[in-house]
Amino acid sequence: MSSRRRLAVLSFALLPALVGARCSPAEESVVKRVFAGPAGESEWRAIFQRVPSAAELDDAARASQTAARGGYVILKPSTTLADSFMETVRSSNNEIITLIGHNDGGAFRFSDGSAISLDGIGTLSRTSRVAVISCYSTNRVRGGGIGIGNIAVFAVAQDTATRFAQLVGGRSPRTLTNGQLQALLDQAFVAANRADRSGVPLAAVGLSLSGGMGITIYEVS
Repeated sequence: MSSRRRLAVLSFALLPALVGARCSPAEESVVKRVFAGPAGESEWRAIFQRVPSAAELDDAARASQTAARGGYVILKPSTTLADSFMETVRSSNNEIITLIGHNDGGAFRFSDGSAISLDGIGTLSRTSRVAVISCYSTNRVRGGGIGIGNIAVFAVAQDTATRFAQLVGGRSPRTLTNGQLQALLDQAFVAANRADRSGVPLAAVGLSLSGGMGITIYEVS
């Protein structure tokens, strides 16, 4: 683990500004980005069930602000944020939903403390697909979803989501198999990690999203 404090990637938000380019109108018509990261200490505690450091709170605040400026959907509680996310997926039509945030053994935790199981998340919609950008999510997602196979810091997770949206472009989920979508997500994740190691500026300071140390981000593409 690097000194940058790796946290468990939940999968919910990637910022367009990370690579200096926004998604085109065609891409935005297919990809929804939903942010579900903690905006303060109480939300951090609800997600990670521990006291955050000052640096972690600062990084989370930056990520939340960037998401607000970057056109992400900010979840509003109906009953719980987990319910709100599931309703977002169920009501979607022919879209790719990318979720970034923290999962604990396959349970994705939201900032109000609610959670959903990643197992079967891909069955919430008949026409849309779910890509979970959260640590080791490929081992947890079933039922038509896709994920990443390693740990990712917050900024890398967001950069991955942006690159993934750009690679998908305006193509309909119906024209892409799960294998093709997984290959595009893998390509985006590798490129984001390379950019991170090469010192390319990213829009947000990185936190690792994983295990007991992590930050939750939720993005729907």
